[in-house]
Amino acid sequence: MSKYHVTRFFIDENDKIWKYPTDIIDSINVVFHYAKDFFNNTKIYSTSEEGTDESYIKCVGDDSKIIHLSKINLTNIL
Repeated sequence: MSKYHVTRFFIDENDKIWKYPTDIIDSINVVFHYAKDFFNNTKIYSTSEEGTDESYIKCVGDDSKIIHLSKINLTNIL
């Protein structure tokens, strides 16, 4: 069983970074619905480094919004 820690970031016109509170989501499908809503239903993609449980969800053509996604495996904790 996994949970996903989802943190949204927004970069304003003055290049100031705004961080929203981290949300905990139970399903990767819900994460992508959440992301589509955050990016106003525009085309999104996910990028990560091999061997990590962290990734970023970004919007094609808009660098002002980013979602940091961290997968937490609960079976490893128990």
